[in-house]
Amino acid sequence: MLRIAIFLLSVLLLPFFYAPSHAQEGDSRRAQLNNKYKQIAVGLEKLYQNGELEEVINVFKQSCLENNQVSKETKEFRKVKNEFQADIYSVVSRAYIALDRPELADKLLAKLFAIRVDEDFQDYWQSIRETKEYDYHIAPRLQIGASVGTNFAAPVPMERFSVFTATSANNASDYRSTYYGLNSFWNRPVTGFRIGGQIIYSFTKNLALTVLFSSSTLRFGYIDTFFWTDSPVQNVNLSIRTERNSFHSITGIDIPAMVRYHFLTKHSLKPYLLAGGFYTKKTLANKELAIREFPSVEVNGTRQDLLGNASNASIDITDLIAPNHYGIMVGAGLNYAYQYFRFSFSATYRYGLNNIVIPANRYDNQELVFGYHDIFDDIRLDQLNLQIGVSYVLSHKAFRK
Repeated sequence: MLRIAIFLLSVLLLPFFYAPSHAQEGDSRRAQLNNKYKQIAVGLEKLYQNGELEEVINVFKQSCLENNQVSKETKEFRKVKNEFQADIYSVVSRAYIALDRPELADKLLAKLFAIRVDEDFQDYWQSIRETKEYDYHIAPRLQIGASVGTNFAAPVPMERFSVFTATSANNASDYRSTYYGLNSFWNRPVTGFRIGGQIIYSFTKNLALTVLFSSSTLRFGYIDTFFWTDSPVQNVNLSIRTERNSFHSITGIDIPAMVRYHFLTKHSLKPYLLAGGFYTKKTLANKELAIREFPSVEVNGTRQDLLGNASNASIDITDLIAPNHYGIMVGAGLNYAYQYFRFSFSATYRYGLNNIVIPANRYDNQELVFGYHDIFDDIRLDQLNLQIGVSYVLSHKAFRK
């Protein structure tokens, strides 16, 4: 009986021995939670001050919510002291407001006001709302999209070459003149095109880096005119005028990189200036020739035009064109913002810095040299580019004013 009495007494007294240890364990766990979320609140505020608003929201979702639902917080977060919960609600609601997501911000503001009941609701709400207007300018941080455009290439001769050499003999003379212009090849369109993608990364609210990558085609032409005369007998002159229209198409991978400076940052329609450089890697080049001959005979001062002829040819000139084309560029454009999309139009002028012809290969194409008496001058290529683009904003950045 004594043993049974001792056992029953120990069972009755057991909670009194273990209760302090359980209480201490619970207090320690609660203290750990409070310290954890206190540090989270401090970290969120630092992210906010650095303008990493999207990261503020991501950390909040990972640390405090179940399944990223604002209305469903974790059990762990609900056990944290109100003051730490309020600190987190405050910074996250400011981030939502700055990113123009008021419906999500309002849900957190309601939770915040339920905790800080001693605050004046209207004044406190207004002070948080005004954070967007007075502390930050919100701008896209990273955009990715597509662009398409057209170009007008203008060849500029640097040094001229010819298969023929002018002579001063009395009985014969051969010479060549070349006209470089945009409208050649009998009204053949000389506009090229480009299509590809674009990446835009903002450094400040005004300044961004734009990198385009695309497949592009440049087209340009010029006209060669040849004259040949001879006097086989006295008072008889024979002459042939040959007009050769050359049309060129160069395809390559185009990568321009430009710094873009925006104006009127608070408006949906923003003008901007562009400056940078471009690099094009040639993949294919082709030349088309349209040749017409106009013979005539002059006897005792009376000239008579004879029936001429015409011919056409298409020749691969990939080996004659330089593999790389590069230069500098300037321009201007307009950018229109609609929700998470940005639409743009720009015009840029490109100044080519290198010779697009390989000098060492100038005489290598036998068909051109001997068949059509055609060789390239040293040519620099300038361009006028027009393009439109659309991009999607992947992330925002809050730039301090």
